[in-house]
Amino acid sequence: MVSLVEHLNGNMGIPSTSWSFGLRMASNKFLSVQAFSQARVQTMKSVFAYKPTDFGWIVEQLGGFPIVAKTLAGSQ
Repeated sequence: MVSLVEHLNGNMGIPSTSWSFGLRMASNKFLSVQAFSQARVQTMKSVFAYKPTDFGWIVEQLGGFPIVAKTLAGSQ
């Protein structure tokens, strides 16, 4: 989707209401959290882990249950 918007805007000169950088940021939770932090928008405490094995440590870092676990990209 992002490359299509970049192609339409840059190569073909077709205007779009979507901004490719914004679409990329919105589809990546890590980039979104960084952007919110820079804009001083409060969000829930987050821990990013690649293939975590010690879930107890993650729960501890987040201050206990309840917690939400999500993949880095996508809407799942």
